[in-house]
Amino acid sequence: MINKHNQVVCDQTSIILNDGVTLYPGHIEIKNGYLIRYDSNDPKNKEAKRKPYILHNRVEYIYEAVKEPCNDTRLENKHFLSKKAMNEYIKSIDNGK
Repeated sequence: MINKHNQVVCDQTSIILNDGVTLYPGHIEIKNGYLIRYDSNDPKNKEAKRKPYILHNRVEYIYEAVKEPCNDTRLENKHFLSKKAMNEYIKSIDNGK
């Protein structure tokens, strides 16, 4: 889900995955029939292990870590924290029927 502030939000947990400055590493998007997992190769990531207050996982260093086919049309244009959150979302849809 993308909210009114152009933030990417997890459709299952409502956690902000991309706020326009930083991103949640490993988050998933389903787009055009593909599951895409995003990560960051921000050079500050290594320094942030020692100094967690340093801004890291910045959006300008985003890349597609994994891209695989996803044939479930119910997930198109959805965003998730992880595959586990995606599976919980699918279960909630299935239980709602």
